[in-house]
Amino acid sequence: MRGRTYSSLREVSAKARREEIARMLGGKSDSALELAASLLKERSTTS
Repeated sequence: MRGRTYSSLREVSAKARREEIARMLGGKSDSALELAASLLKERSTTS
């Protein structure tokens, strides 16, 4: 196991996805959650 990187994937619900994006943007603050929701909405309108 030494010298190797492991990862795992799992499907997340819409709410969990928004919260995870907010976490990556800097936390679960109201502003981060709003920005995450905005990014997801923008993504859904351009796909």
